[in-house]
Amino acid sequence: MFVILTKIEQLSKKDGREDELLGLMAKGMKAKFDKYWGNGDKINLLMYVAVVLDPRKKLRYVQFCFSQLFGESVVNTMTGQVKDYLTRLYDHYLANDSNFVGVLDTNEPSRIVIDDDCDDPHLLIESQFNTYLDAEFSVMCKSEVDKYLADCCEGVRDEKFEILGWWKANSFKYRVLSQVARDVLAMPISTVASESAFSTGGRILDPF
Repeated sequence: MFVILTKIEQLSKKDGREDELLGLMAKGMKAKFDKYWGNGDKINLLMYVAVVLDPRKKLRYVQFCFSQLFGESVVNTMTGQVKDYLTRLYDHYLANDSNFVGVLDTNEPSRIVIDDDCDDPHLLIESQFNTYLDAEFSVMCKSEVDKYLADCCEGVRDEKFEILGWWKANSFKYRVLSQVARDVLAMPISTVASESAFSTGGRILDPF
């Protein structure tokens, strides 16, 4: 969406007689773009979720694109809606599959516990720090969604990066969310509707 709008704006700003036709076409495309996309709220939220489930982009990329297209209030609203939609998907998978019972307990990070009577002060402090990290982790990352979004983006510059391959490799770390990613990212996307929306030729077939 962000790429399309950028191209349209570039065409509309060109000067010269040769670019006059392109400018007029760009204005018509911009009108259809605004009608089709609105403030980003006219599209199925599942499309945004598919972007978030890309480990190279996550919610940060969606938030960045919204900030380039719309106002700050729209950015916060739409970003919250996308995250809420993904969370509800995750909760649905978690609640409707018996294989995921107790999965949250297995995702807690393992720490080495040192007795308080330990003579080594370094090991004792490290143990206490690990306990502190565990408590902080449990508060901040209540689910796999929070944990996934909190992690850094991966494979940003890897041209051969495979999204489904990454989710398969990390399926043990994100047992529930990987199932969500498998189903969402496997959905084929049709380009017919968008091509028709930006067509300047109109409908070739009559309503009959």
